[in-house]
Amino acid sequence: MTLLAPVRPTGIGHRIILCAMTLERVALAGTARGSTRVERTGVGVGAASRAARRVVATRPSLIATLGLCGALEPGLRVGDVIVADEVLDLGSGARYACDASACARVAGRRGSLVTAAAPLRSASERRAAPGVAVDMESAPIAREAA
Repeated sequence: MTLLAPVRPTGIGHRIILCAMTLERVALAGTARGSTRVERTGVGVGAASRAARRVVATRPSLIATLGLCGALEPGLRVGDVIVADEVLDLGSGARYACDASACARVAGRRGSLVTAAAPLRSASERRAAPGVAVDMESAPIAREAA
């Protein structure tokens, strides 16, 4: 499953796509054109937060997260594209709106993306999470970009 969750523009100029894992970075390496860069954050909220602070300091026009996420809704399949309308931090309850104009240009299943500090391993944890999909990086990135 892939994820695209643009947050609001933070400046002018270049665009940055953040992904957590090396395999995601390698897969995206040939897709960046012009002023778009792909960078790896590392896995988890701590690594994502540190990377986001570094990236936000460069004042990009757009920050997007792209990578693997876990399905929270029945019927989602491997390879489905999730376009987040908002990112929800499961730990704090904070919600971050995604850039509507950037999201409108991408086809996919829309809804809330939940960020958890650890994998949601049990079926009851996944049922309790109020979103379409879950990851472990998008909320700290959205927080830093807000």
